[in-house]
Amino acid sequence: MNTIKPVSDFENKIYVKLKEAEREAEHTKTRLSSKDVWKAMRAVL
Repeated sequence: MNTIKPVSDFENKIYVKLKEAEREAEHTKTRLSSKDVWKAMRAVL
C-alpha cells in the first residue's frame, strides 16, 4: 500500500521560494552565476 508522505513546512517554504524565483526570472534578462551570488553574499556578511 502506497502512502503519501506529508510535506514538511520546510519543504513547502523551499517550494514557494523556488516558484517565486521562477516567476521573477521570467521578467528579467539578468542571470547570475553561483560565483557572483556567493561573492555578493560574502560582501554583505
